[in-house]
Amino acid sequence: IGKLPLRPQDERTQELYEKFNYANKMFRSSNYEAALREINRIQQEINNDPYLKLQTWALTAAVYDKTGKTSRRRRAYTKMLEAIEELHKDSRYKKAYADGMICQDFANLAVKKGDKKYGEFQ
Repeated sequence: IGKLPLRPQDERTQELYEKFNYANKMFRSSNYEAALREINRIQQEINNDPYLKLQTWALTAAVYDKTGKTSRRRRAYTKMLEAIEELHKDSRYKKAYADGMICQDFANLAVKKGDKKYGEFQ
C-alpha cells in the first residue's frame, strides 16, 4: 500500500538482492558452503547487473579466502576486477559518479564559503 508496483525485471532484481543478503548472512555465520551455493544460484540468474555481479564475486573471493582455497580466491578476484571494468561502462554508474562529483563540489564550496562549522567534516 502506498508503493508503486515494480516492473517484472525490477522484481527479479530485488529477489536476487534478497538472496545475496541471505548469502551474506550465511558467510557472516561461517556457513561458507551455504553461502557459496546461494552465490552460485544468484550468478546463474544475473542479467546485466554489474553491481550485483561485482558484489557476488567479491563475496565469493571472501569465502574462498576464509576456507583457504587460494586458487579459487584468485579466480574470484579476477572475475571481480572484470566486473569492475564492466561497471565503469554502465550508464547508471556514470550517472551516479557525475552526481557524486557535483555533491563533492557543493560540499567543498560550503566549506570554502561557509563559516568554521562546515570545516569540521574534513
